[in-house]
Amino acid sequence: MQIIRKLLFFLCLSHLLPAQTDTLIELPVVLFEKSPIRSSDGSRRQQTYPADSLRPNNYAALPERLAADAGIYFKSYGAGSLTTASVRGGAAEHTLVLWNGLPLTSPMLGQLDLSLLPLGVAENARLQKGGNSALWGSGAITGLIFLDNRPDFSQKLSVRTLTEFGSFEHRQQQFKARVGNEKFQSVSKVFYTEADNDFSYFVADNLPRRVQTNAALQQKNYLQDFYWKAGDRDLFSVHLWRQKSERQIPPTTVQNTSVAKQEDDAMRASAGWRRITKSGLMQGKIGWFDEQLNYFDEAILLDSRSKFQTLTADFTTQFARQNHTVQIGGTHIYTRAESVNYADVPEENKTGIFASYQYRPSDFMLQISLREELVNGSFIPVTPAAHVHYNAAKGLGVGVKVSRDYRLPTFNARYWRPGGNPDLLPESGWSQEIYADADFERGAFSGLLQVSLFHRVLNNRMLWGRKEGENFFSAQNLTRVRSRGAEAELGTNYRRNAMKIGLKLNYAYTRSVNEVAVLNPEIDAGAQLFYVPQHRFTSTFGFDFKSINLIYRHFFNGKTTGIIEDLPAFQTADLAVQYCFKKDAIFVKIDNLWDADFFVIERRPQPGRTLRVGVTFGFERNDSDNSN
Repeated sequence: MQIIRKLLFFLCLSHLLPAQTDTLIELPVVLFEKSPIRSSDGSRRQQTYPADSLRPNNYAALPERLAADAGIYFKSYGAGSLTTASVRGGAAEHTLVLWNGLPLTSPMLGQLDLSLLPLGVAENARLQKGGNSALWGSGAITGLIFLDNRPDFSQKLSVRTLTEFGSFEHRQQQFKARVGNEKFQSVSKVFYTEADNDFSYFVADNLPRRVQTNAALQQKNYLQDFYWKAGDRDLFSVHLWRQKSERQIPPTTVQNTSVAKQEDDAMRASAGWRRITKSGLMQGKIGWFDEQLNYFDEAILLDSRSKFQTLTADFTTQFARQNHTVQIGGTHIYTRAESVNYADVPEENKTGIFASYQYRPSDFMLQISLREELVNGSFIPVTPAAHVHYNAAKGLGVGVKVSRDYRLPTFNARYWRPGGNPDLLPESGWSQEIYADADFERGAFSGLLQVSLFHRVLNNRMLWGRKEGENFFSAQNLTRVRSRGAEAELGTNYRRNAMKIGLKLNYAYTRSVNEVAVLNPEIDAGAQLFYVPQHRFTSTFGFDFKSINLIYRHFFNGKTTGIIEDLPAFQTADLAVQYCFKKDAIFVKIDNLWDADFFVIERRPQPGRTLRVGVTFGFERNDSDNSN
């Protein structure tokens, strides 16, 4: 079997050698354009979140936009604090975040803090749920979040700014400038956010409200994109992203004070090339990331500094003939990490080869994908996936997905002192999904219904636990996790002259349990995973009339199991109202409209009613318009 894997690996390698919508309620859009099958889920729809429209919620951080999907749950430690995603009952390490096709996930932690990502860092954000390790590798177990930068060669000049003020000394400034012609484009972006976050919060019925302290933050993002179109077939791009964040870590509800703080510093650079050929496309990209995370707490004399560098090279070629499409590609990732808690400076080399075949006549799609990966000289098991989609009738589609997925141990899990375990096995298992979707359009009405059932078993789940006789926690393959559930989405829009009304209802049932009892930490067999609600419901109502836009969102989150104590169910709501004039707008946003007291993470309070007001303005000039 080992010989077969090596032959597959090097045979595939030889092939790589030289030889926005105005919809009021955002329903998944039908994609007819030619795109790499690796970036598409193979069905007719994907949920996209364009960052350039004028709607007020498009200026939020990424978690605020994605939260309307009941199948994704954000575990937030409070305003401006660490925020991670749980998709379909998985952990934060099971969702892979990609920036222009390059993984942003920290190799040390295995996750990404989404509170650091304003939506506008990319022209488009996309959420794709389900296992996808066959095409994207380690960590793509429950979902993918794509952040894509794209050129607009029709624009000669465009300048946009946003200024926002809000409760608890919140201040935000955004600036974006695009200049160029039909051959060259330069896009510059600046984001600045600061806040004190000194809100009052509920502790217990018999205790007075407290004011949060040591919670200030400051975030800066600078991005520069260059695009050059060489002829009709070749596109070259360069992306630079400088990010700095400084934030204080507030005390929990059982602490009186805190002086802890955290600094995040990242420099990311990438270059890409894409060629449209007669039979398909070829594209390559290379990226260099240099990131630091420093944590300080003078109260306990803690000074923890860590940093990592990654070099990623990725190449794919895709060719099609009639109803057949084949894509072959490879990725190499070199990682180097440093920490005061590591004994030395570990390095890792990962080389993955993948191939995907898609057969797609008019009403049917079959896609089969396969991946083999070599990690520091050792092969991991071959990773397959299959997806079938059938358009049973006009507006009606059904599909089935099956995939094998895996996640490699993080650097911290292997090398942290004390507790690192270099002998950890990768998490691995199988995922299955069956879904159906139906859309309709009749007169002024349009709508969409989607239903999905999913099941996943993950073996060798890695957790930090305490072994008998040891006084510290260590990384271990402690359990097996089974996740299953159902998701349903119903959306409808009504348009009549200058009036538009939309409603979207989204429900997710998620049962994600440990199947093997764990002694320390104590987790019973059959217990729901920490911070995973079984029931989650969201509803979005939108109303447009001429220049006035209104969006109201309501969230219900079922009770969750905490590490120390359980958290009750809660409901919150957000409201945004905007008035547009030409290309400019003023807006008001109210988060937690009904001023609910709730916790997402135990002992980490969330802010009550929060008000934000802002204005956007700018001008643009494109090829079809010679005036501002």
